[in-house]
Formats: sequence, structure tokens, C-alpha cells
Amino acid sequence: MKKCPTCWLWLVFVVCLWSCSDNALKNTCGDGRLDRVNEVCDHGANNGKYGQCKTDCSGMGPFCGDGHTDSPDEICDDGDDNGAYDHCQADCRGRGPFCGDGHADSPQEVCDDGDDNGAYEHCKADCSGPGSFCGDGHIDSPHEICDDGENNGAENFCRTDCSGMGPFCGDGHTDSPQETCDDGDDNGTYNHCKSDCSGMGPYCGDGNLDAPHEVCDRGADNSNACGDCSANCQGVVSNCFSKCLVKQIQIQDEQLVVRAWCDGQTREFRFYEQDSSQLNSATLATQSIVLTAMSHGYHVNFYELQDMGAYSRFSQVEVVRDGSE
Repeated sequence: MKKCPTCWLWLVFVVCLWSCSDNALKNTCGDGRLDRVNEVCDHGANNGKYGQCKTDCSGMGPFCGDGHTDSPDEICDDGDDNGAYDHCQADCRGRGPFCGDGHADSPQEVCDDGDDNGAYEHCKADCSGPGSFCGDGHIDSPHEICDDGENNGAENFCRTDCSGMGPFCGDGHTDSPQETCDDGDDNGTYNHCKSDCSGMGPYCGDGNLDAPHEVCDRGADNSNACGDCSANCQGVVSNCFSKCLVKQIQIQDEQLVVRAWCDGQTREFRFYEQDSSQLNSATLATQSIVLTAMSHGYHVNFYELQDMGAYSRFSQVEVVRDGSE
């Protein structure tokens, strides 16, 4: 039998043709086998579903991480940033940690009050820390009138709620134990509290001569007695009266006789009936005095209390020495 060298070539060609035709029929999109020539992806019966290959096997279909929000399977999709701070969750089921979610997500956040971020007494809008609040040392209008930071509530500083000044020297209230005296705007002036509220300032009765308000000051010894500094510190009492002790009042020889113990001796004062018309009506002591007469440097004050005949109007007498004599 004669050999045919080309027959083997034909045989190989036929076998190859049959094999290739068979594979072409079997390797179709959707068979679950990846045809590296015609397919990029083949998940068989799952092709076209979420997270699977496209129906034409040309690549992946919609999936978490493709950067598109594929509803209803996804709520959020930031592609390669999924799972990172301020991006979508890794499973695309929602927003991941972010400033405003109400959780302090360390290390990116220091403080997070959710929807209240940026509002007074809440976190800053960027979650980098607390926002403005009473006690930060800044007056945050219109919420605050005064803010002294950590000193709020202390003497001479703002109130703890920043609504204004707290107790301070000059508010008109004695705030114990820091203050002994507080006359408000009058502090530091004569006859008022000291400017530091530690006690009374200069006043009549402190024993110090406080010019120009005082002429004299003998402290507790101030009085309206003759020779003493006056109670209002305006001078020494000189034109004063010293009372005498009235010992006897009687009518004798048609005269009104008054005997009184004055300056260590008994003095006698006589008034004739006709003298009554000359008695002046000056009131020296009280409004109860009816008439006053002068005799040898003494004032004799007559009172109407009981009937004594012709001198019934002058039934009681007070004798005082005129200090000017």
C-alpha cells in the first residue's frame, strides 16, 4: 500500500475542526464557563442579577462598589471609598460614620451632637470640638451677656449661666462673706462704704476728721452736749443750754418765785404779775413750752399744767443756763 504524506495533515485538520466546532457550541454566555475569547464574566444562570455578571457576559453588572447607587439593593455607593470615614458603608446599605451622625467617631471627630452641631452649647459644625458655650470665656451673643470662663460664679465675675454679672462690689448688695458693706454707686464717697466693700468709708463718728465734710469728730463721744463735737460733726457745741434742777415754785408777795439748783448753788428767779405781759413767746426746747423769760443768763420756760392763781398759765417751770453767757 502506497503511503500518503499529506493524509495526516488532512486528518489533523478535520479533528481540529470538529473539536473547535464542538467547543464553540458548548462555551456560550450563560453556561457558567468563562470563554476567555468572547467573555469577561459568566455566572451562568445568575447573569443579569445584582452583584453578578451582565447578561451578555461583557463584564460585571451592578454591584456594591461600582460607584452607582443601584436601587433597591443599595442605599449608598462611593465606589472604592466605601467603608471609609464620611463615605458609604462597605456593604452599601447606608451612610458610614460621618460628622452629624450623633456619634463621636475617633480619630476624625472630637464631638458630635448630630443635627445640633453648630448650635449654641453644642459641637462645632465640623465636629472638631465643642462649639460656643457658657464658660468658654467668650461672650456669645445673643445667648450671653457676660462670660468669664472658669471664673463664672465667683465674686466680681459673671454668673454661672452667663446672663450677666454675678455678685460684685458695687451692686448694692452686701454679698457675704466677701463683702462687709455695699452702697452701689455711692461706694467710696463720704458716709458710705469703701470702694472695695471691705467696710464703711469715712463717716461722722469714726473719730477721724474727714475734711471737707467735717469740722470735728470725736467718735463715740460726739453729742449735742455743751462743749462736745456735735452729732453731725459740724462743730463744737458752744451756744448750748444746761438744765437746772427746779426745787420750788410758789407765789410770794404777788410774785412768782422760782428756785432752782444751778451750777452748784440755789438760784432764785422772781417775776411780777406785770412781767407776764413782757414774756416773749420764743420756743427753745419743745412745742409744749408756753412762754420763755430771760433772767441773769438763764432761760425760764413756763408750762401750763395746773391752776396757781394769777399765774395759772405758768404752773410748771424749767430753768436752763444759757451756754453763751
